Amino acid sequence: MRALSRLVFGLVVPAVGSGTVQHVERLTMLLGQRLGIPVEARDAASYAILGDDVRAGRIDLAWLPPIVFLNLGAIVRPLGCILRRGSAPYASALVVPEHSPIVSVAQLRGTRAGWVERTSASGYVLPHVGLLAQGIDPARTFASETFHGSHRALMQALRAGHCDVAGTYARADGTGRLGAGAWSELSDVRVRVVASFGEVPADVIAMRTVLAESASQSVFAAFRDVCRAEPALVEGIFGGEEIKEGLAPGYADLRDAVASL
Repeated sequence: MRALSRLVFGLVVPAVGSGTVQHVERLTMLLGQRLGIPVEARDAASYAILGDDVRAGRIDLAWLPPIVFLNLGAIVRPLGCILRRGSAPYASALVVPEHSPIVSVAQLRGTRAGWVERTSASGYVLPHVGLLAQGIDPARTFASETFHGSHRALMQALRAGHCDVAGTYARADGTGRLGAGAWSELSDVRVRVVASFGEVPADVIAMRTVLAESASQSVFAAFRDVCRAEPALVEGIFGGEEIKEGLAPGYADLRDAVASL
């Protein structure tokens, strides 16, 4: 096991909602102060590249979406998930522009589908599994399937008319309706939810297993301290204010869903 003398923290910055590169730099500075070692941020251009960087050892600690975490297997161990207190969990949804004539999945044949990445739970895997469960084969239904790298870029593509339907994340409001989601990040995007496909487990902060277990415990404690000291900073980057040790519920079901594709 390698001792902790420096740490490279990786994430996909375009996936960050209202956060900025400056927010991430401040986070790494605060983590470094608590750990007493240099902590460097490394921005990956996509989830796939993030996973490759972790696998190659270019990143020690990462904020991983669920599918990337599952794909990395024994290379990483989970430290914790950052959750939003008192809010509904994220769901996977298929959305169309507000004025689209499409009102149900029965009308999807011949449409152009937009996705985030093949490694996105809400933006690819769960919609595919959900459609297949309804007897709809995406490969035979959609005229085309394109990938846009992030939820924000996907919503921009939907707005520009580059796709007719899009798979993305959503969150329920007080009435249980999926009234917010990736489209909420852009002021001029209006969508309608055509179908939803269940809850998406929270992203996980994970470390490479070549690092000592004691290092994982120290890093988790540092994250917990930052969450308590600066919840607004943490929420700006991760969309949540508190860190819960270990994996969020739903990872076993997601692993089964991935295996079914």
